[in-house]
Amino acid sequence: KEIAQIGAVIGREFPYRLIAALAKMPTSEVDTELERLVQSGLAYRRGTPPDATYIFKHALIQDAAYDGLLLSRRRDLHAKVVTTVEQLYSASLDENVELLAYHAQRGEQWEKSLGYCRLAGRKANERSAYSEALNFLEAGLHAAKKAPENENNLRAAIDIRLSMRPSLGAFGQYRRFLEVLSEAEVAAQSLGDDYTTAHVSIEKTHVLYQTGHAAEGVETGHKAVAMARAVDHQRLIVGAEANLAMALFFSGELREALAVASEHAEALTTTFRHDQLGTTSTSSVNWLGNLAGMQAMLGELEAARNYVDEAVTIATETNKPFDLAMAGQWQGFVQLCADKVPAALQTLERTFLIVEEHGFDFLYPWAGIHLGMARSLRPTRQSRRVADEWLTRATAKAEQLDLVLAQIWAVASSVKAKIRADLPEAAVTHASNALARAREHGFQWLEVLALHQLGHGTLLSATTRFEDAEDFYLQAIGLADRLEARLLLADAERGLGEAYATVGRPVEASERLRRASELYQSMGLSPHRREADTLLDELS
Repeated sequence: KEIAQIGAVIGREFPYRLIAALAKMPTSEVDTELERLVQSGLAYRRGTPPDATYIFKHALIQDAAYDGLLLSRRRDLHAKVVTTVEQLYSASLDENVELLAYHAQRGEQWEKSLGYCRLAGRKANERSAYSEALNFLEAGLHAAKKAPENENNLRAAIDIRLSMRPSLGAFGQYRRFLEVLSEAEVAAQSLGDDYTTAHVSIEKTHVLYQTGHAAEGVETGHKAVAMARAVDHQRLIVGAEANLAMALFFSGELREALAVASEHAEALTTTFRHDQLGTTSTSSVNWLGNLAGMQAMLGELEAARNYVDEAVTIATETNKPFDLAMAGQWQGFVQLCADKVPAALQTLERTFLIVEEHGFDFLYPWAGIHLGMARSLRPTRQSRRVADEWLTRATAKAEQLDLVLAQIWAVASSVKAKIRADLPEAAVTHASNALARAREHGFQWLEVLALHQLGHGTLLSATTRFEDAEDFYLQAIGLADRLEARLLLADAERGLGEAYATVGRPVEASERLRRASELYQSMGLSPHRREADTLLDELS
């Protein structure tokens, strides 16, 4: 019974060397009792002592043996496991860090638990085991509250909080993410640690714009850049400026975002090619994908393809699921912008399989948005119905996670699907909602998208006036022109041209369609240009 109970503390499997060291009996007696355990059918042996491992035949047997121990005895045995493993496997502690983290926690060895949980969490992050990593790191924070108060333990707790970024980012747990960042910031400031304070500000930039605080995200991003430059640390500077660029991009300052981000593009493909500079995915995959998105919205599609192709190449090199999914959703977006719908569908369907398989909740709305957009462009009614379902699911997931940026993008993107499904009234409702929220949260290029879609939906609605649709189109054109969002500008010009044609205003229609044709030609979008030119020919 004693041998079974000690084994149950160690785990479902327990090595001979460890149980022999823990048992308070001669080796010969340990051998006899282990053999009795095997003969009883409660466990079986793999290998030969002293290199044997024993395995309980059923988890319920282990549970029964474990539950028979007094709480104080369990705690003492777990603590003794830690000490014994450290002695027996001193040359290979890294291989046993998960075991040590578990037993230190159960043995209430709080300082050791803090250290081992930190190492185990970081190790799990490296292999993209984000759920496992988060469990270890949360256990580490619990241990930090119990451990002695000193600078080393405080720094370890800060590192644990920053190490939670990949898991919390992948699962879209941004409320918790902001909590741990704020805690890390207070602790770093109490130590006068400018490096870590800058690091936290970089992370906060990302959290703020994703959760709908575009202006605050840009402001924090500028502060993070200033702090990183004051510390004069290249990794921090790259991370700070890349996150600032992303905040600028999503708020609509596309040209400024591109100027900030492109400065470090070469470093991301060389020096920091496989590094994680405070991102869930490999940083080069994330930020090169964002660079591709910026270029695509500016209508610079060849440059966009080059950046996203490099992101895909790096993701293939790392072979990490989150990298592959991140690169895939950006590649699908660029393919959609370039009107490569069949290729985009193939890319996004493959990407979504990765997202679902690994439970990457953060990417679910983004991949769903782009996949829904791609399906809405297919000619069949069934495809359009499925597209609307995908966009609805993407919106619901973004709302569940409180990812405001993704929510607005999903709602704005769903308008086209509803128009193509002959639901103009629903399209107007969605576009109005997207417009109001884009303005509320400061996402200007989403404002352009919503205005364009609102113009289209209003034009088709039986309950609205043409003048209203015209006004929405003109607002979209004016803002897109200011932001240099050429792709959105071309679509809005074409939409307004088609609108003028329907109400018998051929001169104004021709003017708008000609501008759209010129923009499409400058971006290399030949099919769109031909469609605009066909409408021009009909008018003439």
